[in-house]
Amino acid sequence: MDIKKSRREILQMSGLGILGLAGCMEGSNEAKCPDGAIEKENEYQPIKGSGGWWPHPGCNLTGDGKGYGMDPKSDTMEISWEVPFPMASMPSVRPLIRDDTAYVGWQRMGGLGMLYSLDVERGEEKWVAEYEGGALVPGSVTRDQIYAGSPDGFHSFDVETGGLSMSFKPEGEWRFINGVHGGDRLYVVGMGAGEEDTIYGIDPETGEIEWEFRSDYIAGLFAIQGDSVYITGKDKIHRLLRVDGSEVWSVSAGPGYINDQVIANGEIIYGIGRSEYTGEHKISAIEDSCGSIDWSVVSGENGTFGGMAASENALYVSSQVKISGRNEATARMIALDQSGGSRLWTSEAENMKYATTEWGNPIMINGQIYVGELQDRINRSDIASMKIIDGITGELIRTIQLYEASIFLGPSSVSAGKDTIYSLIGGTLRAIR
Repeated sequence: MDIKKSRREILQMSGLGILGLAGCMEGSNEAKCPDGAIEKENEYQPIKGSGGWWPHPGCNLTGDGKGYGMDPKSDTMEISWEVPFPMASMPSVRPLIRDDTAYVGWQRMGGLGMLYSLDVERGEEKWVAEYEGGALVPGSVTRDQIYAGSPDGFHSFDVETGGLSMSFKPEGEWRFINGVHGGDRLYVVGMGAGEEDTIYGIDPETGEIEWEFRSDYIAGLFAIQGDSVYITGKDKIHRLLRVDGSEVWSVSAGPGYINDQVIANGEIIYGIGRSEYTGEHKISAIEDSCGSIDWSVVSGENGTFGGMAASENALYVSSQVKISGRNEATARMIALDQSGGSRLWTSEAENMKYATTEWGNPIMINGQIYVGELQDRINRSDIASMKIIDGITGELIRTIQLYEASIFLGPSSVSAGKDTIYSLIGGTLRAIR
């Protein structure tokens, strides 16, 4: 098995879309549609802040249209409790938070999938579900069920008991399957063992497939907004109608660009792709109604783009830049103006000597950015921490060190719930409040 490829696929499946943050203004795109493009109105659900239905990398969003709390006190936050999990054969992915419960997916040595339900006040275990089909990656949680993917299917578990309620196992060979409960139906992505991947629209009551759409590279980081689903293909981003999976438009980031993720933010859809030829990354901002690229930003040959978070006016992107002449790299958070892609500010990590620094998927809460950091140090223990950055100025507010170890595979994932930030790294979940 290709370990690096498998890890990338599982990490891709760990975050799945975000509901749009702004409403649709009638006629606002009329002058932006190029010749031949047809304007397609999307019935957005107007909301404020970061709330919504659809989980995004690092967020706590659930399946009932609510975001919970999201009011941490950044000036006084400290680690409240921590829970270590058994030795695992896969990296951890971000937890889901709902009300008084945190849900964490895991895989033990030998391939046994685990799903933990923990009390958020003290980290005490409520129940643990086991699944023989491999790693369980939580996608979304509703009032009654938590939904998680595995290498062989997409499953729901009772939130009170952890009992298995339903399994969807499509025909064919798969590397991994995951999805979310979208209110009207389940949206499930199957990453194929061959070239072709599939997204399914599934009846949540019967498990029957209502529609399916195939492409040769559908990443797990898709988005849902209004009446549409947004997915990646090998060199395209597609907008599909939720009702029947029919394609509204598809947009190419450019020849040779493989798209890794997409988020929806009202009238703008953001995608990140990487070039098969140069290795550089590109952010594309797409007009939703027209399906045309409004602007794009390229990382350059020494840089890469990672996770994204959006506000009403800006896009926040974690990036990494190699240090010229040295086998090291430093992490940056960049803020891009939504209207044109110009850079508003850059916040750069303080690199230790002989270290490569990486930032994970950011989340934004009350104007502040929370992101996990990893300092990968040569011949020394790695350092895991969490950064808090001012979303307006880019100034570093605080660094909260988590701990040092030599087994990290990436920066910590972060999730928000009520007045608490949850960090998952190195097999340990920490509550910071």
